[in-house]
Amino acid sequence: MMKKRLLVLSACLFLLLLCFFLLCTDIGHDLVLRLFPSANLGENLILWHARHEEDFPAGSPAVSMNFCGSYVLTEVSSPEFSLSAEELDAIRGLGIPLQLEILPDGSAVMNVFDLKTELFCDSDNMLLRTAREDLFYFYQDGRLTVVDGEDHLCFEKAAQEDKDS
Repeated sequence: MMKKRLLVLSACLFLLLLCFFLLCTDIGHDLVLRLFPSANLGENLILWHARHEEDFPAGSPAVSMNFCGSYVLTEVSSPEFSLSAEELDAIRGLGIPLQLEILPDGSAVMNVFDLKTELFCDSDNMLLRTAREDLFYFYQDGRLTVVDGEDHLCFEKAAQEDKDS
């Protein structure tokens, strides 16, 4: 009876250590994300893996032409505050940039509230990579949502006539 309890306790301890490894280390995050690519789709962002690369990856595949283009910020939500489309239109009317541009080679530039950030789009992993962090994104029907922790930036693809003006 004592051997059974010791065996069960050992198994529980092993599972606990395995969970800690998978959820709390960069190596564990990379392993989980490679085995389960759909883990990027979780809204809870438990599986955030930081790759602090200085340069963008070379030779990465180009992104889809449907995905490329100009996007306009239409909604901001975070635990502290939120901005609606109407509020963002008023801000844009003051000449403050609120846009994201994704090019066919995978490079991108996000210019929001006069903060310009160069990005690289990793469409295989649904990440927008900066020099310091990876930002998850979700894309559906011309609407791109960038997730930074608990903050969400929602962009909508700009119409062709908006780009020409």
